[in-house]
This record gives sequence, structure tokens and C-alpha cells, in this order.
Amino acid sequence: MTVSVAPTATLCYHKINGPTAESLLATHGVEGAFLLRPSSKSRDGTGAQATVLSVLHRAKVIHVKIVSNGEVCQLEGDTEQFASPFEIIQHYTSGKHTLNLSNHVQVRLSQPIFKDNPVFLDDRWFHRNINGKRAAALLDGKSEGSFLIRLAAHGEPLYVISMVGPDNKVVHVQIRKGQDSRGQQKFHVSQDSTFVSVQELVSFYKERSMVDSNGIQYKLKKPVNTSSLKATTIKHRINDLGHSEEGGFSDEYMQLTKFDEDNRERPKTEGFKAANRNKNRFKNILPYDETRVKLTDTVEPPLNDYVNANYIRPDLHLPNHNVYIASQGPLQATVVDFWRMVWQEKVEMIVMTTKEVEGGKSKCAKYWSTRADPVKQVEIGESGGAFIIRYLDETLKHDYTLTKLEVSHSARKEPPRLVYHFQYLAWPDHSVPTDPTSILTLLRDMNQLVDRIRAGKPRPGPPIVVHCSAGIGRTGTFIVLDILINQLQAIGVNSDLDIFRAARNLRTQRSGMIQTEPQYRFVYMAILKYIENETNKSRPMDEVYCT
Repeated sequence: MTVSVAPTATLCYHKINGPTAESLLATHGVEGAFLLRPSSKSRDGTGAQATVLSVLHRAKVIHVKIVSNGEVCQLEGDTEQFASPFEIIQHYTSGKHTLNLSNHVQVRLSQPIFKDNPVFLDDRWFHRNINGKRAAALLDGKSEGSFLIRLAAHGEPLYVISMVGPDNKVVHVQIRKGQDSRGQQKFHVSQDSTFVSVQELVSFYKERSMVDSNGIQYKLKKPVNTSSLKATTIKHRINDLGHSEEGGFSDEYMQLTKFDEDNRERPKTEGFKAANRNKNRFKNILPYDETRVKLTDTVEPPLNDYVNANYIRPDLHLPNHNVYIASQGPLQATVVDFWRMVWQEKVEMIVMTTKEVEGGKSKCAKYWSTRADPVKQVEIGESGGAFIIRYLDETLKHDYTLTKLEVSHSARKEPPRLVYHFQYLAWPDHSVPTDPTSILTLLRDMNQLVDRIRAGKPRPGPPIVVHCSAGIGRTGTFIVLDILINQLQAIGVNSDLDIFRAARNLRTQRSGMIQTEPQYRFVYMAILKYIENETNKSRPMDEVYCT
């Protein structure tokens, strides 16, 4: 197989060990051939099983670990930082960049070694680890034509279609595998029509009906994806994902990173411009041009319309939904651009999910005022005036601080504005919170404050600015949790829920959102905790602070 633009990272991800990778590359590879695989021993900085890039160079295989700190990932020993493993592969297979390894070894990635049978890798209607009873439960209450494909219980037939028939009963249809006269593999549900792949079979029966021996017609209309579930069954899904060597959390997260490839054509030209390079905290974590926040006020160079931030909107439009801006943590040089954005978008709320310094490294410049430093003045060039940020009050919660600010623009004849600043302080460096309770408390308090501010006003209100350091890992985790919880509040905990879809939607608007597998797993655990709290109503809730 040849690749013209960039290989699909998930298709060259093999669940094999180092010696097997060496054998595979030596047998099938050319200079620069490569694959991705899990590390058999080490974990990355977030506690997840580390990913290793194995590459053939001068007849020897070199293994390089991909390390992640929950915000960005990079090849061990390399200085280049990226939003996801796919972007690493994309960068080094573009033909423009050489991989610089230790001992001055330089390697060009050339050809990925794909998995032998990636039949179901991109088809999320395939449920690898469920039986007929579980399939029937997933399809219960679904409309006619809803379907999924699953493995058969005993190997032959290999696959089964479980679907909702015209009488709203679930039926199970065997997919058999055979060979044609030339020895080519074929799949079929009847001998009348055979197909080279299950995907082809599914596509065919989306257009035409199957007819059983009684003349009843069945058509595949709506797939039930592996991540789509009844919200109240999420504990079962977590158990399935947590105990599956195939199709578990790691595989579902790898599916999520695959969408970085789908978005590879979305340009990030503004972030790459020379005038904007120093405005990016990480040179490869850039906003999509299509969804970036454009600053529209009139300013003089070096200020311009660029800020490393993207608009984020949920794909389900519900009465209580919020909209967001996902931003990198301001650098000292971009504090002015951050406040220009806040002022332009009439932002009422900022959520900061990092400390200023973690692990001895600067994560974010101090851009707001505090009790100790109650007035902050941010100049907007020689003739643009200044932002005046005044501290008004603060409330110290167990895991976060809420600071009430008054923001004014010295060059504008407009009244000062109130901005509420939440800083979450309990996110451990290179990991995720062990218990989602404090994040759920913050989300609850934030939305109660939104309701108080927006009472009698149209929804959604101004975007909520959310940032960490890079603006993709913790930021994406927090935003997707808010979207999912608002959905559950609007529709109820008995509604359908698709965490994968919600996370994927974020990645179409800013690359790398939810940056690690532990963050993705944490979303599941936090939603489970929320549903349990709502079901049991056993946990007392503190009063929200708002004046």
C-alpha cells in the first residue's frame, strides 16, 4: 500500500512487542519503514501505556518512545512537541523533516507497515466484545433498521448482524465467510450476493433490503456505534473497555486520534506565520484557521489579529448549552492579546485548569489580579490605551479559587465589566485527578453561576474561555465534560450518550483536544460519577458563590 500524504496512525499501530516489531520490519520494510506499538514495560508521563515508534535504519531497528505530559507529546530525546502521535507521524513523513535521534543519528520515516487486516479499524458499528444478549440490550428501544456488527460466539460464522426489524424486535443474522473460484475471501448473508469485505456488505444492505424465508424485509439504516450507549449503562461500558485487550480504552482513544488525520487538510497557516511564531507556547500546537478567534480591534504592530485560541461549539444544540473558547495559557508577551479576546467576545467567565508553575516549569503567565496584587494594567500599544483589571473578591474552595474581577478599557467609553475567574488547583502534573468529585463540583458551581448571570437573557451567552497550558489536554477534558453533563441535565440520565462523538467533535475545532488516553478514560469515570450522584442524590451540595 502506498501513502500519498500521510499514513493513518491507527493503521500502522500493531499490538506486538519489540522483537516481533524487529522481525516484521526486517522482513517487510525498507529504509525508514516504521510502525507504532505499545511499550511492553514503560508508561508515559500520564500513567498510560507508552507508545513506541519502531523504525528500520541501516538494517537495524531503532525503538523510540513517545512521551506525553498530558498537554503535548513528543519522541523521547526530541525537542519537537505535538498534539498527538498522528501529528508526529504526519510531521516526519511530510518529506520536510528528519528525525534526529541520540548519538547524532538522523532518520527519515518513509513507509508505514500497516496491519494485515484493518477491516474494522474505522467502522464503529463493529462491537468486538459483546454477545447476543448484550447486543439486544444495546438495540432495545432503537428504531427499525438500527444495527451493529459483532463477533459470533464460537468463531464460525465469524460475524453476526444484530438489528431491529419491522416489528421492533431484535434479530441476529449470520455473516458467513467463504472463497470464490479464484480463492478470494468473500462474505455473505445469502449465496445470492457476496462481498469482498464486511464494509461492502453493510454498504450494500443500507441501499437494499435483506429478505428472510418468510418474506420479511430488513434494511440497515442507522448504525449503533461502539461508543453510543444508554447513559445509565455506562458502568458496563467502562467494565468492557477496562477489561478488553482488544477494543478497550486504548483502542477507542486511538480511534479518536485517527480524526487528526481526517482534519489534516484544515490549514493552520496563521499560526505558522513568522509574525505569530513567538505567540505560540508550543510551536506545533496551533489553531485551525477555520475556527480560530480573530481579533478585530485596530492595533499597531507587533499586535495583529492572531491569538492561539479556537471557538468550540457542541454538536447538539440544547436549551442550556454553553459555547467556549479553547485557548493556550497566555505567555507574558500574549497577555494583551488574551485580554483583547476577552473584551472583544464579552467574556464573563474564564476557567484555568493549571497552576502558573508545575514541576518547575512555567505553564501560564499571571494575567489576572489577586488580593495580593489587586490592580493589573495591560498596555495595548502606544495609542490603544490599556486594560485595567481590578480584584474585587475571591472565594477559596477546597480545590479551586473563584476570583471576581472588574475589567475596563481606558480608551473606550464603556462601563467596566465583571469577569469571574475560576482556577482549578487539583489537577496533578502529568496525570489526571484520582477522583472526579472536585471537577464535578467546579462544573456545577460554574453552571449555577452562568444561570445566575444569564437569568432572563438569551442562551447561550458569551463564550466561556477555558485554558490550561497548551490549551488541548485538560482544556478539552473540561469542555467535553461540561457538554456531556449539560446534555444529561437537558435530556435526562436515561438518554443516549456518545462520549466518543463529543470528543471527536472537539477535535474538528481544535486539534489534539483530550490529549491522552488517561484523560479520555477520566471523562468516562467523571460521567459515571455524575450519573451515580444524580441517581442516588446522596451527596450534599455546597452553595455556589455569586454576588
